[in-house]
Formats: sequence, C-alpha cells, structure tokens
Amino acid sequence: MKRYITFTSVAFVTLLASMTAKADETTAFNRFDAARKVAQIVMQIAPNERSFFVREFRAPSSNNVGLSKLIGEQLTKENLTVGPGGSTEVEGRLHRLPRDLSKPLTGFSIQGAVFLSNGNERRFTVNVNNRDDGHSAVTDTGETSPSPDTTPGGIAVSDPTIVGTELRPSPSSPYGVEILVESASGQLQPLTPFKDGNLIKVSLKQGDIYAVRVHNRSSFEAAADVLIDGLGRFSLADDVDQRDNRDIILPGSQRTVPGYYRTTELVDSFQIGEYSKSVAAQVLPNPTDVGTVTVTFAAAWKIGENPPPNEPPVAKSLPPVGTVAGPPRKDPTVKVERNIGGIRAVVKLRY
Repeated sequence: MKRYITFTSVAFVTLLASMTAKADETTAFNRFDAARKVAQIVMQIAPNERSFFVREFRAPSSNNVGLSKLIGEQLTKENLTVGPGGSTEVEGRLHRLPRDLSKPLTGFSIQGAVFLSNGNERRFTVNVNNRDDGHSAVTDTGETSPSPDTTPGGIAVSDPTIVGTELRPSPSSPYGVEILVESASGQLQPLTPFKDGNLIKVSLKQGDIYAVRVHNRSSFEAAADVLIDGLGRFSLADDVDQRDNRDIILPGSQRTVPGYYRTTELVDSFQIGEYSKSVAAQVLPNPTDVGTVTVTFAAAWKIGENPPPNEPPVAKSLPPVGTVAGPPRKDPTVKVERNIGGIRAVVKLRY
C-alpha cells in the first residue's frame, strides 16, 4: 500500500501537555531521557548483575509499556541480558509534578524498585522534566521572510514550486527539499513530486527507507531544521545536549539527511513503518503531525559576525503509518558553533 508525503509550509507553535496521571499525560514527557536515567541508576544499584527483567512502569490510571521497553533497550546497549527470567527485576510508578492538578504539568517523578538476585530490594526516584521535542505547522509552504540575498525591503513570497524532483517555497527561493528513497542496492533515488489538489506529494510505501535532501543556493550558510512526524531529527541524540541542533548547509551547497541523529558517526535511518512503532508516537504527546516531513530554513553565521541582510526577529518557537528508527547508517558529522537566525522559509511534507 502506497503512502504519500505532502509538501506544505509551516511556522512553529509549542505543543502543550497539561497525575492522578491522566492516560494522555503519561506520554507528555521525553521517555528516551527517562529510560536513560532509570537504566543508569539501575546499573549503579546492581553493578554486578548481568540479567534483568523490566516489569511495568505504572501511572495511577495506565501502564507505560513503552517506557519499560526503552529501559530494557538501554540496558541491552550495555551488553546486559534483558527479558523474562532475568535474575534482577525492575519496576516503577509515575507521579505527576506538581501533585496539585490545578497547576500546569512540569514533569514526572518516577519511583522505582530494583529487586536483586540476593533477595534485597533497593528503591530509587528519578525526576523527568516535561518536554516537547516537536513543532506544529500553522501555515502553508512558502517564505516567512525574504532570503538573505534579497534586496533590503523585499517581500516574502508563498508560491510552492516544483523544479524537477525538488520543491521550493517560491520560484526565486534559494532553498529546496527533495525526498530520496533507498533502492535494494542501497542507492538513493530522488522521487518526483506531483500535485494533488492543493497538496504536493511523492509516493512512498511501507518498508521504504528514505532520506531528505536540503538545498541552500544562497550566499550565506543556512540552518535547516528537519522534523519527521513533527519531531526534530536530533531528538534521539545520545548526547541530550545535542537535541536542539540544526543541520548547517554551506552557501551554494546541499546536504542529504539520512536519518535520526544519534552520534557524530551514526544515524537511525528514516523508514516507513507502523504508527504504533513510530518515534513520534513514543515521544510526543498526542502527535498531530504524524505522516509529515517538515523542513524550516534559517540563515546562519559564525559567532561574533554580523547577521545576514533581512534577518527577521527570532520567534520561540492516528494514522496507519509513521517513521520508525530504521537500520543504522554511517553519517560522519562535524560539530560547529553558529548563531541561528529567524525562519526564512518552510517546507512540510505529509505521507
């Protein structure tokens, strides 16, 4: 069955999640951070244990099976055995922070227990902040500010334009996006967009591994923010300090983004799979942008330099399928520091 990616344009708004914990509130925190923290504490409590069984992590009105699975995956990464029959068992409960339901949700307290193979029990507490790693689209494809090469006083244009296999926010925009699908031989082949009413689509089918190619034809560096299903592609970074990163595209250049960033050497490829297994379904509270790929473009400049022309003010910024973390791919990355300006243009894709 074919799925489609639709190109439209976006701006950013913050997704807000408001514990007796409500069932929907238990998805409002970053479970990857929580799983990593819990796994680290468990290994500190039981440094000599080699096999574990992770039981349910419960909220007062629901089970958080996804968190249990992620904790197990973190332990497995440390070459530990995880599964039924493990000599050391782990379980926990989630509690809303603050407990006062009249106050906005700020995070969760995870109260857990480790049952050691010698019969002893050790308890621990982990606090996790409420985080939103995604953004929602509120406008159509187009420019939100003139490109840095535009004469001062120029105007932004919203006129999505297909040029070959590339979609641009406007005919004169220096920015563009392509979707490439991986062939059986591992080669990336660009897909040709086509119009369907007010939408612009490319065909993808379940199981396809794809990449996003971003173009920057301006005379200045560009910072591209690639979001899959409303979730930033850096949101799975092993180093939590890198989860707000952007891809820097050199002037007159392009960058092929092959997947969710994990380290400077590896990514998890983008692959079409079941919605329930999609990364967004595991991380975002009630995701509304599942089935989309969004790219925003901003100018970038080195620390200490003046910003490019036309720099805008910087704003704060249940479908059948979603994008899962596919097989790992090599993607050597060099870290640099840059100032990031306001959004110049946005392209959004739905599948």
